[in-house]
Amino acid sequence: MVVSTFGVIFAADQARAAAEMARVCKPVADSPALWGTQARIVELFEGHASSVSLARRDFVFRYRTPTHWLEVFKACYGPLLEIFAALEHAAVAALERDLVALVDQFNRSGDDSMAAPGEYLEIIIALQ
Repeated sequence: MVVSTFGVIFAADQARAAAEMARVCKPVADSPALWGTQARIVELFEGHASSVSLARRDFVFRYRTPTHWLEVFKACYGPLLEIFAALEHAAVAALERDLVALVDQFNRSGDDSMAAPGEYLEIIIALQ
């Protein structure tokens, strides 16, 4: 993110200022989601592995309730820790409601507990 609160508007060369803002705002890390793609795994281990086996698998997240899931993830899951720490109180309550509603959409428990399916990529690599 690049932020300018009353600075860049006074730049004499707007095109150069915009280009510099774009230059310094380059991604510095690959997305963790790339670990879930066959193409990225093959790319990373090409030349290092004698074999790469990939299979889509399912996992069922089970918690006492959807609210219990949220409590656990708010306490232990880095991205949610950061998001909730950055929000004001009213926004926290709204996000909590939205997340519980989202989990409810996928909940297959049939009772007050939570059983929500999640897909993952199983990767087995034999190194050379």
